[in-house]
Amino acid sequence: MKYLLSLSLSLSLFLLSNLALAEGRIQVSTEDQDGIRWLDFYGENIPASYGMELEVFYSNEALSVVDVNPKLSGPQIQKGEFFSESAYEIANNVDVRTGRIRYAISLLKPAEPVMGEGHLARIGFSTKTNKAVNIELANIKFGTQSGKVVEVSYPSQILVEPALSIAQVSISNGFKPAERKLGQQASDINIIENKGSDNSLFIIGLLCVIGLLLLLIIILLLRRQPVQATS
Repeated sequence: MKYLLSLSLSLSLFLLSNLALAEGRIQVSTEDQDGIRWLDFYGENIPASYGMELEVFYSNEALSVVDVNPKLSGPQIQKGEFFSESAYEIANNVDVRTGRIRYAISLLKPAEPVMGEGHLARIGFSTKTNKAVNIELANIKFGTQSGKVVEVSYPSQILVEPALSIAQVSISNGFKPAERKLGQQASDINIIENKGSDNSLFIIGLLCVIGLLLLLIIILLLRRQPVQATS
């Protein structure tokens, strides 16, 4: 009896642990590239789903969203590869006044549901401060073709580090113009000095030529004077 009870308890724990491991979850990775802090949202063990909804809140005083599609009105975040290319973006909205991002996507019939793991979305931030700030992943959920909500686990807070390449670029941008100005000033000074030296050499050469001409004229005049006869 004790053996059966122990076996039943072990089997129950095993099933519960497998269910916990099979639960869909969201992982977020970050990358600093080309002066932008990118956040990539990945899904793992996602059950068969027909769509997804994502909601993020950020500080518009510390961050600004990078628009990946300037052709459309309003900033746009980047679609992932988890859903097919034919999937329809229901919402791709960034409210820069309140710092709210809402993204929703759905497959269209007769597409088959997707499941497993894959890249869901990509958000780029331009950092306005040199301090790390948290953004809130307020909601992310999936839905079946029949409209049933599929819950997944996800981190509620995501730490966004400042994009170091922005700091380097900003420092560089603030310093290079000064270098160019100083270089331009030095170049102007060199040009002026070169012009002054050229003028001085020209004047000296001209004076030498005039002096030689005067000397030649004096010599010719002296030769033309008649020699007086001596008694």
